[in-house]
Amino acid sequence: MKKQTIIILSAVLILLIAVAAFGYNYLSKQYSDDETVTTVTADTTAAETQVTVAQTETTTEEVIISENATTDFTMTDKNGNTVKLSDYFGKPIVVNFWASWCYPCTSEMPHFEEAYKKYGDDIHFIMVNAGDSYEDAYKFASKNNYTFPVYHDSTLSGTYAYGVSSIPRTLFISSNGELVHSQIGMMSEAAILNNIEKIK
Repeated sequence: MKKQTIIILSAVLILLIAVAAFGYNYLSKQYSDDETVTTVTADTTAAETQVTVAQTETTTEEVIISENATTDFTMTDKNGNTVKLSDYFGKPIVVNFWASWCYPCTSEMPHFEEAYKKYGDDIHFIMVNAGDSYEDAYKFASKNNYTFPVYHDSTLSGTYAYGVSSIPRTLFISSNGELVHSQIGMMSEAAILNNIEKIK
């Protein structure tokens, strides 16, 4: 009887150790340092939203989207006119959701400026501010001498259309309006140019 009890207790102990090891491995992957993000609350004129900012390129998440997945949305241009994403179909499109208080967003903006200077005649660049007031968005772009077109997600139409809960977020869209690639997180110049090649 004692022998059977010892065998049963040993089996239970081994099972507990196996479960603990599995749980440790699973949780350590979920909470690894490379996936850390910081939550920042932004006051916007359109709505009060909580936006998660990807801190570094190590937090970047790549999302490959199937063809014909583009969702149309409205935004406000520099002159206060309401325009739609679909108004720009016919040329490839790069859409970037950003905010002036988002460090990863502002860090990649010089790369977008260079890409705009290089491809601006052949590709629509749509830099959609999703975290500042209308005035602050354009002031920021002007202060930094950015020449790419700036738009404002005044009704959060784009934010909701693409489920933007984390910025920066960049969409690469082909000339016929197909969403080829969606990127969450800060991008290097090489990554931006590489994805532009996919939609040229």
